[in-house]
Amino acid sequence: MTDPDKMTSAPQKPEIAPQWEESHGSKLWRKTKEAPFVPIGLVGLTGAVVMGAIKYKNRGQMTTSMYLMQLRVVAQSMVVGAMTLGVGYSLLSDYFKTSDSPKNG
Repeated sequence: MTDPDKMTSAPQKPEIAPQWEESHGSKLWRKTKEAPFVPIGLVGLTGAVVMGAIKYKNRGQMTTSMYLMQLRVVAQSMVVGAMTLGVGYSLLSDYFKTSDSPKNG
């Protein structure tokens, strides 16, 4: 028949320990250095939302749904603009980094 030891022993996955423990603050700082335009986009988004909340009471005859739709467009344009600047910055930095390298030969 079957051996009971073979039935109960499943292959064990080795535990992979992290190389270092990273706090939330240090992880945020590292990610900010890797992609600096993401926090800039978040600050722009937050600024647009705060500005919209302050100007909400002075919207005049505009309906709330129309006002929120316009606010959404402004907030999204902040994030998309920051992402576009980030992509352009990374493309230019990669282009100039590779073109400045000395050639062997």
